[in-house]
Amino acid sequence: MISLSRAVSLALVVLWFAAGTAQAQSHWALVVGIDGYGSTAIAPAAHAVADAKGIAAALHRDLGYPTANIVTMTGDLPATDALYPTRANLTAQLQTLAGQIRADDSLFLYFADNAVKGDGGWALASVDTDPADGATAFSLAELQAALGNIAARQAFVAFDCASGAKGMDAGLATALKGLKAGSAEAPAASAVLLSCSAGQRGHEWTDPGHGAFAHFFDERAGR
Repeated sequence: MISLSRAVSLALVVLWFAAGTAQAQSHWALVVGIDGYGSTAIAPAAHAVADAKGIAAALHRDLGYPTANIVTMTGDLPATDALYPTRANLTAQLQTLAGQIRADDSLFLYFADNAVKGDGGWALASVDTDPADGATAFSLAELQAALGNIAARQAFVAFDCASGAKGMDAGLATALKGLKAGSAEAPAASAVLLSCSAGQRGHEWTDPGHGAFAHFFDERAGR
């Protein structure tokens, strides 16, 4: 269950990000939610799709993001849809955002899914990820490279995910917190927030059909 301290931290980050986006020229977001995977070796993530849709709605409703600038990729879309969260589609959407975002813009990334670890280190699981084949997952190294190509004033990256039945792995938590947007020459003011600390597991909140992280984000963004 999300702790009080983590809920407070989430509220503060949302307020910090909202204040920063008020000064940004344009606001962009990539929101990803995957409940189930093609491989049974990856544990399903309950309510990830609903959480992603809720986050996307809050970004538009409460923080003023244009709907055209919110890219929502969820596992309930048809497999032929360009926003169906396969590894290839995730890569393509990040590349598209890199070409659209300018230096005075803000970027919000939200991932509600699971992570897997292979020979190349930790990776985010896409709907087509096979844990036995590291090339089918979206590695954190690839995500960092993609973030490095995005010029933005400010970036907020939220990971509402874990690494299986044992919860958040300490190594995964450290790797996620180290992600930065922008280049060394033009770094973005970046904040990375995890829904779970090392060893914790995500749980459904009293809000039916949603996880605690998305519940608190929706609650705080509306204030």
